[in-house]
Amino acid sequence: MTNIDIEGLSKAGINLMPLKKDTKVPMVASWTELQSKKYTGDFPDNCNVAIICGEVSGGLFVVDLDDASLLDDWQDYVDRTRVTETGKGYHIWFRALGFCPPNRQLEDKRGRTIDLKSEGGYVLAPGSFYVPTDKEREAGKYPKEKENGFEYKLISDKSILRVNANKILEKLKDLGFNTESKTYDDIEQGLAEGGRNDGTFKLACHYVRDLQLHGEALRYKLEEVNARHKPPLDETELDVIIQQAMRYESSNIEQSPEIIGIETLKTKILNLPKDTDSVNLSKDFPDHVKQLGEETVTTMLKKYIPDIKITTVQRVKLRDLEADVHEGIPVEFDAMIIAVGERGTYTVEADYQCPKCNKIKKGGHDQFRNTVIPFCLKCKLQCEVIRDTMKTSFIQPLRIQEFLDDTVNNTPVEYDAEIIDKSIGKAFISDRKTFVAKFRSIPARGKNIIIIEIMGMRDLDQKEGCMPDDTEIEKWKTEGDIFTRVRDSISPELYLNPTIKESLMLSAIGGTSFNGKRALIHVCMLGDAQTGKSELLKKMHTLVLGSGMAVGGKVSGAGLTMSMVKLFNGTSVPQAGLLPTHTGKPVMFDEGDKSDNSVLNSLLECMEQETATLVKSGTGKPGKSLAASCEIMFAANPKGGRYNPKLQMMDNFSMETPFVSRFDILWLMLDINDPETDKIVRKIIRNYGKNKDQFMDDEELQRYFSYTRSLKPEMSEEIWDKVDALHEKMRALNKPDSIPIGWRQYYGLERMLTASAAAHLRDKVTDEDFKIIERIVIQSFKSFGLNIETGVITKPLDKANVTKNTVILETWGEIADKETGYGDKDDFINKLAEKEGFDHMKAIDAWTKVIYPTVTIDADTQLYKRNVS
Repeated sequence: MTNIDIEGLSKAGINLMPLKKDTKVPMVASWTELQSKKYTGDFPDNCNVAIICGEVSGGLFVVDLDDASLLDDWQDYVDRTRVTETGKGYHIWFRALGFCPPNRQLEDKRGRTIDLKSEGGYVLAPGSFYVPTDKEREAGKYPKEKENGFEYKLISDKSILRVNANKILEKLKDLGFNTESKTYDDIEQGLAEGGRNDGTFKLACHYVRDLQLHGEALRYKLEEVNARHKPPLDETELDVIIQQAMRYESSNIEQSPEIIGIETLKTKILNLPKDTDSVNLSKDFPDHVKQLGEETVTTMLKKYIPDIKITTVQRVKLRDLEADVHEGIPVEFDAMIIAVGERGTYTVEADYQCPKCNKIKKGGHDQFRNTVIPFCLKCKLQCEVIRDTMKTSFIQPLRIQEFLDDTVNNTPVEYDAEIIDKSIGKAFISDRKTFVAKFRSIPARGKNIIIIEIMGMRDLDQKEGCMPDDTEIEKWKTEGDIFTRVRDSISPELYLNPTIKESLMLSAIGGTSFNGKRALIHVCMLGDAQTGKSELLKKMHTLVLGSGMAVGGKVSGAGLTMSMVKLFNGTSVPQAGLLPTHTGKPVMFDEGDKSDNSVLNSLLECMEQETATLVKSGTGKPGKSLAASCEIMFAANPKGGRYNPKLQMMDNFSMETPFVSRFDILWLMLDINDPETDKIVRKIIRNYGKNKDQFMDDEELQRYFSYTRSLKPEMSEEIWDKVDALHEKMRALNKPDSIPIGWRQYYGLERMLTASAAAHLRDKVTDEDFKIIERIVIQSFKSFGLNIETGVITKPLDKANVTKNTVILETWGEIADKETGYGDKDDFINKLAEKEGFDHMKAIDAWTKVIYPTVTIDADTQLYKRNVS
């Protein structure tokens, strides 16, 4: 709200109105009365603000330039009135002498637009932040760099100029804007003599600018339109129009575009297999359809292969299926299979004979594919099948669901479906498929039953852009420390021990299997509220494509594993829950302390057996099991919401020891009132907006995790020796008042080491990986008050009888050379971060404030020496 000068705008006599955050949607029930009445309500924090045009704001009207290139034509006003920069153009403010001009949209002969915002309209105030809608992004309404949002900026704060509105209208006409201009659709239908040249030029500019048509493709489209003109333009005039359009729109032509012209389409058509008798435009010619249009592609197909059958399958989302639009029409969509029924057969057709009069009748099946047996009306007898005439086919019911990433309000869309014939045996629970299907409404029991009739399916194509190309991989390998860069880019606005983020990175990447044991890395974060656990889990869910997310108290054991559901044909089948539908991907589980034992037991089975089992109702006996190979990232709060150091360690939490022991890394995260820490946190929060450009964006991080999950590094014997030594130290802390440390943790070290190597884009584990994992383990144990080096167990909140400065200076003494007094900065920071009361960020702060002011550096060795005792 601080960016919007509400008080100043109000004093200028402008009527304002609050809009919903990041949108242009009014927060008031109806804003029509505000066109004549001042708004006197509140402006909530973070809302946008609308400037209402018209007489209620002193005759205010705004010339909205939808194209930044138009500003040059308005320079005579830029320095004389108020001007705002928008997402793709500018707002120029005026106050009318007399009546305001009417609201309208004007176009020039190139198809560029200027909106007049006046009575009955409003614009966003400077300082407002707008995020384009999905529809606007798909339509390319705003530049790509602004698709994630932009601020309306005041670039001229002059007083609003009063002008005669007719002067502005005359200027618009002089610039070539015509209030009676034809739409693109009107022009494409053909124009009469007198408007053909201007209309064709406008359409040509549109084709070049918005559709990126050039060369033969542009000419072909314009020749189609010209053929509808009465009379058509001659070829010379058309050449001139094409040249002018290319020149006018040269700045809007993408650099080195891939042009799919008529000749390339012709080549593709002539190279089709000789026995091709049908094509699907969406499948066989997607790029050509997008570039040239369905009509052009269809025309050329018919020209070269007159008898070819052409079909088009519309691409939709499962939730966007509409009965009145898609009934019986083939569509293509992506979905997940969450339940599979038993295979069966149905009668496609058969001959039936009356047992008395021997009359033969045809039979088949109903809309549910149930067999329909004819009845002899004459003999009043049911006919009998002639078995040699029966034609049968396989059928299998399914239930399909939209991907949880596409879910709105946590309510995924589900449909019953059926597959037949060749698709049988190719559908399994948790499969992600691209389906071609028909939406069918079947009358039954007083209402229609919806069934998705699947005509074909294939494994889901990999999401475009989810894997990096070779250039990006090479950049990651050569430009600095990719491991640290990724770590620092994960929720950089959060202040916490960076090794916690590193452990989540390793879980997201996964290790390699050793001795047939699991390759999954499970991480548990226990601790007070407001320590960043939920934010971290949500961010990891965003960054690992295909991962799942659940919140304790909002999901049951059956919701995690599977439940029995009844399909449209009356049969009950097991429906997969969250874990089996995300097998092969991580699952983030937040607020685990709110979960009952059935939920924790389901998670335990997933972590231990990599399965999810349906328990038969009323018997307690296990039934059907499904694969559920998921990395678990788990977070929970202590009993009562805060950690109590007076209790035994595990008595603070509701989970049982067998559950906790399945995690490879555990963290205790406490909210300690420390003025120094609070000062750092406030600084990070305030400066995040200024520094966010230095971090990797979410899409690059998604590609990074998709790629590193595919890597499988190896371990050497030398590294195994170090693992043995580290695990020996860990086992010494396996005591009754400690966290459980067993042989699972030994295997866990191997998993984390191979994951670290993958995180660094390596094919072998190195000493650097061991140092990273050793640091993570030490820091993890330290968070619970466990000292690996000494084997001592203390309470996490115990206060030592020494000052922080004493610990800092003693640490420098530990890492500095005893003879020369020189020490390494990184050694000091890493060593101090292992001490009670410190973490990595506090260790850096200690270096900056305590050690660095007292040292000199050796230029040759880059080592430091303190100048004081």
